[in-house]
Amino acid sequence: MRTVCPDNAKNCVHQQPVRDGGIGHLDVKARLRANWTGLIMQLCQADAAPWKNIWWHAMRARYGDLATSRLVFSKCSFHLLRASTSPASPVCKLAFEGWAELPGSRRSRAQEHLAIDPSGAP
Repeated sequence: MRTVCPDNAKNCVHQQPVRDGGIGHLDVKARLRANWTGLIMQLCQADAAPWKNIWWHAMRARYGDLATSRLVFSKCSFHLLRASTSPASPVCKLAFEGWAELPGSRRSRAQEHLAIDPSGAP
């Protein structure tokens, strides 16, 4: 993996080398991480899905009554959920790991974009 930073660029571009199966334009790990983190926003949307029930159950197993969308958009780092003894799936753990690394301002904008109920109902 190499990072290319053109002169005066605000953002660097991550590239996957050909020897690693890439064609020099995509960081697969970063892309998967972004996709997994995006699942957190879907988790907080009102539409029903079986995987959401499983993830909310894993959150309630670790955080009890605090496990609401309000917790998701807080400054929580989700260490309990990401622990090796957690009932959460590996993808759930990776999604919350990526989410926890987002700055608080990004979480706030996501909450505003989704129009999440501030009462915190899952």
